[in-house]
Amino acid sequence: MNAQLAMKTQTTISLYGQLGNHAVVRLPGRRHPGLIVQSDTVAGFIAQLQEAQVSLRSGRTQRADAEMALLIEVLQDWYAQIEGRLADAGEAMG
Repeated sequence: MNAQLAMKTQTTISLYGQLGNHAVVRLPGRRHPGLIVQSDTVAGFIAQLQEAQVSLRSGRTQRADAEMALLIEVLQDWYAQIEGRLADAGEAMG
C-alpha cells in the first residue's frame, strides 16, 4: 500500500440525518452519497455470506437463500434511507 494512502487525514463531509449505527454522507468531490457502516456490521455481513456459501456448497439452498434474502433486505432498507435522507435535505440521487 502506498504510504501516503495509509496516513490518517481529516476532511469535511456532508452528513444527512442523525448519526447512528450507520450514517449517510457525501464525500467531497463525489456525485453520489455513501453510507458509513460500523466494522462490526461489516463483519456480520461477512459471516452471513460465509454461512450462505457453506449452505450452498452443502446443498442447503433454502438456508442459503434465507441468508441472502436477509442481507438483500438490509441493503434495500439502507438504500431507501439514503434516498429519504437526501430528499429530506432537498436533494436527489445523482
